[in-house]
Amino acid sequence: MSLLLLNLKNILSICSKQTFLKNEVIYYEDSKSDDMYIFIEGILKVTLKGNELSLITPIDLIGEMGVFTHEPRSATVSAKTDCVLFKLTRVELNNLFEKKVYASQAILSGNDNKSV
Repeated sequence: MSLLLLNLKNILSICSKQTFLKNEVIYYEDSKSDDMYIFIEGILKVTLKGNELSLITPIDLIGEMGVFTHEPRSATVSAKTDCVLFKLTRVELNNLFEKKVYASQAILSGNDNKSV
């Protein structure tokens, strides 16, 4: 098993799997950023003040910037199709960083120039 797959397996083992149906909101613009998601399946829509900005396809991280910066959500993210995500809370993430340095490196390396 590759190091990347081992890291992902360890990270997903502490996450809670969540399914969102088409048009369900994952989080709202300006809401508190206490958790992030690993996006596995479906298509997500990013909107700001009701205007569609972009679509997100798997596999990607969403909501991670606010978890690190403690800033409110910069946009609303909703399911354009039925979606599967794995939720990781700030507390779980901090615990993971303390215990497993390789996991923090895997998460941070996927955090290139993201604004959502």
